[in-house]
Amino acid sequence: MRLVLSGTAGLVLSGTRDSSYQEPQGCEEPQNSAVNGGPSNYPNITESYGFFLTACAPGDFAGGLRMPGRLRMTGLGTRDIDFTPFARALDKQALTEVQLTWIEKRYEQWLRFGRVAGEQIVSRHTCIKRFRPGAVFALMRWNANNYGTVHSRIDIVQALARGEAFTTVPFVRPGGELLLSVTGWPKVEKVLRAIDAVETAGVDPCDASPDHWRHVSARIAVGAQPRLYGKDRHEAWLKRTALGL
Repeated sequence: MRLVLSGTAGLVLSGTRDSSYQEPQGCEEPQNSAVNGGPSNYPNITESYGFFLTACAPGDFAGGLRMPGRLRMTGLGTRDIDFTPFARALDKQALTEVQLTWIEKRYEQWLRFGRVAGEQIVSRHTCIKRFRPGAVFALMRWNANNYGTVHSRIDIVQALARGEAFTTVPFVRPGGELLLSVTGWPKVEKVLRAIDAVETAGVDPCDASPDHWRHVSARIAVGAQPRLYGKDRHEAWLKRTALGL
């Protein structure tokens, strides 16, 4: 089977199972990242006016931070202060955002793989997907004109926590650790085949070792064939991660 792009005259969809040229899934039914509840570890806080703040129904958000979902202020009167909107705002700040645009056969972006933490519909053609720190995802971009393909590119990026150094990547805010970046359909096709090979071995590409994608990038850059990523290599990666190496 061979991979070919749609959008140019006479061409058809690729024959691979998941690497075929297709619209991103999930943009029609966005899912917002939730704020999960948990036990509060916040003591009462005394303001300068003599009021006491008591944590009620706490919640936490991405990035390992925790804050109360609601504070009860007592003193001259009792009033509940809902901090959920602030928690959600900080939740979004802690996530890496990827903007996807889909204008069929003209300008198309989609995720080849990636474990999405939340989504937001921006317009009829655009949506934003969010990833938690440490998540690995593959961003495909392709555009064409009346004469055929103009540009094709795939980036494999690892989302980072706030405060960590990152590489800027188009349509990725603020950026991430760039594991692989390939431009041009012949090279993009090789990356897609490498992703298919990982899935054939029974491993989710999201969970594969980031070093494997760096290896694929280096081998494709010199015109060599990347090594296969099997379950034995994946188990070795998991054991190394468990040991903190």
